Amino acid sequence: HLAAERFLILSKQRYETDIDAFVVSLDSFFDLALRHVFRHRHQVWSPSSTYGSYVGAGAPSWLKKDFPKLVSALYRLHQLRVTSFTAHPRYKAGPINKRVTHSQFYRVRKDLVTALAELVLNLPM
Repeated sequence: HLAAERFLILSKQRYETDIDAFVVSLDSFFDLALRHVFRHRHQVWSPSSTYGSYVGAGAPSWLKKDFPKLVSALYRLHQLRVTSFTAHPRYKAGPINKRVTHSQFYRVRKDLVTALAELVLNLPM
């Protein structure tokens, strides 16, 4: 809980000063949160898998079935992060990344709010 709290405090600070860094830190927070979902559901987080694969095409069927909005929203946030200059100056062999803008984040924000509601409803603390 301490690590999650630190991620969120840092994310709030970054939202107000650097939206590009905010997206990267928020994505890291959700990486931590998704690992908690796996533990809570007694699922194994494969050491050879990455957070990006679990919110993308490699998402396990139980996760897609029980948390479809969460998987979708985290995938969109993660895709935004990989185009962030803070995360990757260049993604794969593509052009140099630019900084994420507030308008790009706002396109994902509503889905994230819905995903968090789904998480709270389906994962009792």
